Amino acid sequence: MTAQQFMSEHVQRMGQSVAHFVAYTEPSLLTWSQSAPGSEPSRTVLELVGECVNANRLFAALLRGESPERPADLDLTSESAQEEIVKSSNELAAAINYMNEEDFERDFIHPVRGPLKGKILAMGAYRNMAYHSGQINFIQILGGDHEFHLPPTWLN
Repeated sequence: MTAQQFMSEHVQRMGQSVAHFVAYTEPSLLTWSQSAPGSEPSRTVLELVGECVNANRLFAALLRGESPERPADLDLTSESAQEEIVKSSNELAAAINYMNEEDFERDFIHPVRGPLKGKILAMGAYRNMAYHSGQINFIQILGGDHEFHLPPTWLN
C-alpha cells in the first residue's frame, strides 16, 4: 500500500464516520446551538459538517492544482449532510491518490494560510473531520445520548 492509498483510505473512512455520527444524532440536536454570555452561539452539527465538506473540497481543489471556489453556504439536512460528507471525502481521497511522492513536500497555496505542504493538506482534512466528530459526539452526550455509536469503519 502506498502512502497515498493509506491516506486516501483513512480520509474516506473518516468521512463515513462523520456521516455515521450524524445519523445517530437526535434530529432536534442537529440544529441545537448554545452560547455563553457575551459570546457568539456555537455552531450546530449541520454547520460543523458543512465546514468539513467545504474544507474537503477546498483541499481537493488545491491538490488538483485548481483555484478553489468560494465555499458554499450549505443548507444541510441530516440526509444531505451524510451524503455530502461522504461525497466530499471521496473527492479528496481521489485527489490524494493522484498525488506523486514529490507532492507531499511541494507547497500548495492555501487562500488563507498561504503555502502548505501537500502532506499537510492531505491530512488536514482528516484531522478536521476527526476534530468535529468529537464535537458531534459531545453534542450527543449533552442531549442525553451517552452511548458510543461505533462506526463500522473503525473495526476493519
